[in-house]
Amino acid sequence: MTVQSENRMNMFNFSTYVSRDISSMPTRIVEGIRIYFGYNAVYGIRELDREGNVKILEFYGDGIYKRDHSLYKEKLVKTDLFETNLSKIIGEATAKGKMVWRVQDIGYSPEDFFETEYGKLAGKSGFGYKAAIVSPQPLDKYYHSLSIYKNKFQGDFTPDELDFLEQLATLFNVFLSAYFEHLRHQAILAVFNYKATKDNRQVCVMDSHLTPLFKTADFDVQCNKLFKKREFNEFVLSLAGDIAQLDSEILYEESCELDGEPASLRVCVYVPEIELSFNDSKLISVTITRKPSTEQEPSPGSPKLNSYGFTAREFDVIELLIRNHSIDDIAEKLFMAKPTVRTHISHIYRKLGVSNRLEAMSKLR
Repeated sequence: MTVQSENRMNMFNFSTYVSRDISSMPTRIVEGIRIYFGYNAVYGIRELDREGNVKILEFYGDGIYKRDHSLYKEKLVKTDLFETNLSKIIGEATAKGKMVWRVQDIGYSPEDFFETEYGKLAGKSGFGYKAAIVSPQPLDKYYHSLSIYKNKFQGDFTPDELDFLEQLATLFNVFLSAYFEHLRHQAILAVFNYKATKDNRQVCVMDSHLTPLFKTADFDVQCNKLFKKREFNEFVLSLAGDIAQLDSEILYEESCELDGEPASLRVCVYVPEIELSFNDSKLISVTITRKPSTEQEPSPGSPKLNSYGFTAREFDVIELLIRNHSIDDIAEKLFMAKPTVRTHISHIYRKLGVSNRLEAMSKLR
């Protein structure tokens, strides 16, 4: 097998390995690079404020690489040439599409780098030469990057290795977009689940082929009290008919009974403003709503989210956080003072046991 064929096969295997569990992407990328390409790598998540100051939030890596990055992260942001130049790198990555960086790209020769404070530390730790992958990223404020290392005695990255890293950077960018979308999707579903179930509603959203895209926690339980599974699908299909001919409308709405209590069943078709896919541009929603008597307490909603003890106001803040609104935007939309918004965010993070927005979105899935 030629070197090129081997590289292609390794890249394919690496892609398969990472995409198998996109929710664990940071860890799987680091493991995959070691397994299939033989490099040590560290995946970093950073926060960049408006002045361009860097705060390191999380590192994912192997053994000594992750350990040393975690131990010295406060020192890294002041001494590592990549960290101190992160604002410039991000700007050029966005403007020019450049994704692979070495010390030569930010005005230092490798010899000069090893004379810096961090360069001396890197040499002693065995990190040696470093290439950083920073791609244009859709999330404001938080930045993900990959650091690829070679031992000092192995020498700097060769032109062939840099070509390979360019390919890896392109793949990283694809995975990054999928990972961000996954985090947003899971967080939005969690809030939707809470909003629906706290009002005694159970919801199922399906595509035009009646494939469920989202269900609240107890939808199947409540639905099975009204239909057998086969009957339910036939019922919805009979209402939808030729969905291609339908606009947004209520197809069915009737009162019913669940566990001896009044309820209602509604089936709607919805046409989003943005087309969902080439072959499927409409959604069908089925909503079962209980109507408890005045003596009954409303159903508690999503058990998982209720376990965190969020207040109604904190859920309002969460909805805006996962849409990537800034503190200024949240304060304006919710008519709050900015210190109050920061307090709510602090309480949300504490209840989730996280330290930043991305971790919060991941925890909410």
